[in-house]
Amino acid sequence: MRIVRLQQLLVADVQHVFTEANGAADYLAKEAASLQFTRVLHHNDITGVLRNILCLDRWRVPHLRWE
Repeated sequence: MRIVRLQQLLVADVQHVFTEANGAADYLAKEAASLQFTRVLHHNDITGVLRNILCLDRWRVPHLRWE
């Protein structure tokens, strides 16, 4: 109900996105949930796995869903 009310106040489009289509957000959420992130990240902090995920997204490399 809260989301519906917010949609009425804001111009927004809410849709489901599979994890594979939003790898960076999925990675950051998992890191935050594991309490490894205790501060705000800046662009200089993006290294390793996250940098690779962002590069693949920028190059539009498809992410396959394995089940």
